[in-house]
Amino acid sequence: MRRRRKYIVSFQHQVKYVFKILVPIILILGVYWLAVNAILNYQLKTSDYIFDFLSKKIPLKTPSLLNKMKDLNYLTLQQVKIYLTGGLLILLISIFFILSVFFHRTAGPISRLTKYLKMLSEGKQIPPVRVRKTDEFKEVAFYIEELRKYLEENATKREEIIKKIEQDLYKLKTSPSQELISEIESLIKELKKLI
Repeated sequence: MRRRRKYIVSFQHQVKYVFKILVPIILILGVYWLAVNAILNYQLKTSDYIFDFLSKKIPLKTPSLLNKMKDLNYLTLQQVKIYLTGGLLILLISIFFILSVFFHRTAGPISRLTKYLKMLSEGKQIPPVRVRKTDEFKEVAFYIEELRKYLEENATKREEIIKKIEQDLYKLKTSPSQELISEIESLIKELKKLI
């Protein structure tokens, strides 16, 4: 089976479904980020109060040590915020690409099957329906292929019956007989069964 030439097969379908799933995930992660950010800000303010309290209660010979501890605590909380934000961005990008691949596996077969069904509805012959191992909708493709084979067989049978009727009509014109008339009637009944 040859590889797909275009990764975006049906832009409208692929983007629509990716964003239908991605938007709720972004909202959930955004709420999570805001909650964690609020907690970290609360811890930062609380630690400021603790350091202020300690500086008043415990006389230190070097107040710069307390300021260094305060700065270190502030830097640690800021680093946690940065790592959290970076992690969430990486997670969002990963989810976007995973969803793109998944919907590529669904959009390709959907667009191909839609094209085949349109051709069938227009009465055109379609090539055999094939899907890749990694694609979705294999069962639908199988039934469309079965329908294609059935329609092809019926078309062949109809053509054979029409040729027989044309031959019998020609014979009937040259020498009319009751036997030819009954044969034509039976062929017409067969043709009606196929329609």
